Amino acid sequence: MSLAIGNKDCTVGGIGTIRFLVKYKDYFDEMTFSDVLHNPKLRINLLSGSRLEKKGAHFVGSKGKIHVYNKDWNKEFLVVRRENLYFFKPTKYIAPKPKVINSVSNKTSNEKECINGNMARTALPY
Repeated sequence: MSLAIGNKDCTVGGIGTIRFLVKYKDYFDEMTFSDVLHNPKLRINLLSGSRLEKKGAHFVGSKGKIHVYNKDWNKEFLVVRRENLYFFKPTKYIAPKPKVINSVSNKTSNEKECINGNMARTALPY
């Protein structure tokens, strides 16, 4: 993965799916993003407009806001500009269903801590 800040490369730590809720008027919409790239060094979540566009998203922006629509032009969510970046903050992340692990006894306590720390980090809002 390559970031536009000083042309520094950041390696992808994993690829997965995230689910979250976005409040819209009086109800919540559940959103699912697949093929999400994870980098444990980033403190904020970044959305790639080009990747969303390749999946059929449309964008309409003005006055410091960008409305994101799906391929059928149904409104999905809104991002708001703060200084030079547009921010998207879900109302709530939906935790993934826990995976059944048959045996983790062969891992050291440091490895277990690292695995748990990385999993928890992906669900933290910025």
